[in-house]
Amino acid sequence: MRRDAGPYFAAPKAPEVVPKSHRGADRQAMSIRVGTSKPPKESKNATMQRIVGEIAFQLDRRILSVIFPDRVRLYGFNVRDIPDKLAQSASDSQSGLTNEQRASYLERYKNLSARLKPLGYDPNIHPSFIEHIVNTYGILRERPDSTGFEADAYNSVEYLRSVVQQMVPEENRADCMMLLNCLHLLSQDDGKPMFIW
Repeated sequence: MRRDAGPYFAAPKAPEVVPKSHRGADRQAMSIRVGTSKPPKESKNATMQRIVGEIAFQLDRRILSVIFPDRVRLYGFNVRDIPDKLAQSASDSQSGLTNEQRASYLERYKNLSARLKPLGYDPNIHPSFIEHIVNTYGILRERPDSTGFEADAYNSVEYLRSVVQQMVPEENRADCMMLLNCLHLLSQDDGKPMFIW
């Protein structure tokens, strides 16, 4: 279904169109009971809310992949916890990290924070804000069709800006736009789409 969202991403507070009990196999059984061939789709508004959360989620994952390029799975990691995790591994002889690895991770973290700072990113504030946005808006439930409109739209900074503009209240809009700008910059740096599945 979805990538490893990490344990700190709680269930979204955005309105649910499909009850949790109807996901997965339950969704299929429900479609048989009511005589439909497909499970009900989310409303456009609910999907757009999830896009806002996905922007934050993708930025969190992208930052982690830059700092920890040798880790395939980042389950249990989030940007907010990087300094604590690195400090903890320094005192934990069983962490498996050498001093050189730890220093390399910390250096990448500092360099990346400095790279994002001109866009307004503050490593002391925005990691918690990212978590708040993901928990508030949720994340996309499924990978989009790679040949459809969604795949193109989710890689269009203009489209994503319009979603943020429409869905995010004014008090959080500038910070959400900044998260999108950071994600866009990192996607340009590595040449990959903004939403990596």
